[in-house]
Amino acid sequence: MHEVSLAQSVLSIVEEAALRDKFTQVSEISISIGKLAGVEIDSFIFALENLGQGTILNNTKISITQPEALANCMTCAHEFSTNERWQSCPNCQSNDIKVTDGLQLKIVDLIVHD
Repeated sequence: MHEVSLAQSVLSIVEEAALRDKFTQVSEISISIGKLAGVEIDSFIFALENLGQGTILNNTKISITQPEALANCMTCAHEFSTNERWQSCPNCQSNDIKVTDGLQLKIVDLIVHD
């Protein structure tokens, strides 16, 4: 289950930021997970909540957004939203598309306390 390793990475990033920026608690974390990132959201939240117990993320409110995925057609340069990695271009029906957004997991915001 890669959601556990993703949650561990988020925890590590937040702990490194706490050392650097000198805060001791996170009351809220906002995370953006693209629709095509391949992350099972409920499992990720469960893992982050459990890994966060007794850490800087203890009792932290977790907010997740899922932006639409975007793709570009390499044939006609049409940009479109997609829910599939292997979709034909709705403009010219070419299969030569490149997903340009919606694959990432990003920490967007932290609300912290000293």
